[in-house]
Amino acid sequence: MNGKRLTVLYLIETTDPGGAEIALLNLAAGLNREQFRPVVGLLRDGWLRSALVKQGVEVAILPSVGKGLVDLTLLRGIARLARETKADVIHAFMFYMNLYGVLAGKMAHRPAIAGVRGKGYDFGNSKRVLAYYLIGRLCTRMTVVSEDLDQYLMGVIGVPRSKLVVTPNGVDTDRFAPHPQFRTEVRREYGIPEGAQVVGTVGRLERVKAQGDLLRVVSELEPRWPDLHLLIVGEGSERASLEVQISELGISERVHLPGFRPDVEKAFAAMDVFCLPSLSEGMPNALLQAMASGLPAVATEVGGNSEVIKSGVNGFLTPPGDLYELVRQVEALLRDGELASRMGAAARQQVERTFSARSFVAQHQALYREVAGA
Repeated sequence: MNGKRLTVLYLIETTDPGGAEIALLNLAAGLNREQFRPVVGLLRDGWLRSALVKQGVEVAILPSVGKGLVDLTLLRGIARLARETKADVIHAFMFYMNLYGVLAGKMAHRPAIAGVRGKGYDFGNSKRVLAYYLIGRLCTRMTVVSEDLDQYLMGVIGVPRSKLVVTPNGVDTDRFAPHPQFRTEVRREYGIPEGAQVVGTVGRLERVKAQGDLLRVVSELEPRWPDLHLLIVGEGSERASLEVQISELGISERVHLPGFRPDVEKAFAAMDVFCLPSLSEGMPNALLQAMASGLPAVATEVGGNSEVIKSGVNGFLTPPGDLYELVRQVEALLRDGELASRMGAAARQQVERTFSARSFVAQHQALYREVAGA
């Protein structure tokens, strides 16, 4: 099989912009097209399909009768697509496609990789834990985004050590770099005064991301920092709840919820401190992007965050839900510009050294060759 161009069939069940979707997009678009042909199977049209097509990636909409554990239409559809595209490897992302992907791989006699990106969604109940035990037995390999997740799957779920491969997320360090030229433009766009100090975050507006904790941080700091503003970039089901909380705290003039923006690298330019108060994470793209952009970061010590941040060197780690520590660390960076600048530079160096998009793609290309027997 030396020299053969390998076809990789990617599968994912969601199409809105999120961590898994962005990782799949970066991976499929970043493959060496002389050596690999990416094909993506989706359940529906949406943001991800449009973004993939723009990158010249083949996309197929799979037949399905609806989400569930017994969708034979979807199972047969994936197996058929694997045969029609002559896929050498199937690589699935997220719970349902991991389950269907490995089963379809068995039907179509194709090696299948399950991709796991976090604990919160994938292991939400006992049925899913049992299903992942099965997935771990049937898959050829299982990629995980952090050592923390690797240990969890091996020790708690019982996935064999030989099947687990740690592939940390990677970011485009050219796209995500310090862009001071956008600072004034973006602040003006959001109505943030030029001289304000801005704490920001990027991510889906969901309960697990705990953006409500940031609202309480701003409320606590407001008396001491009259020029403080909060920028939350993203969209999701918690928007209405956050808007109510903003009103109740009386901080409407200080908080900005512009929604999702595709050129998020510009949004980082408007921030002075990045904060990620999540209750659960795998290896968050937003944290890597912010650090690559030269921002000092305060993040909760969950998932792979401690594999990215060395507390006190390139950012700060706080216990999840500990508002006192969150306030203390954010204020330390607001108070000491020299410390913030030094940590931001160290954060950028860490991402360039360990979490580049180039390394992310190269790891997967080597894995596909191994799994396909090339």
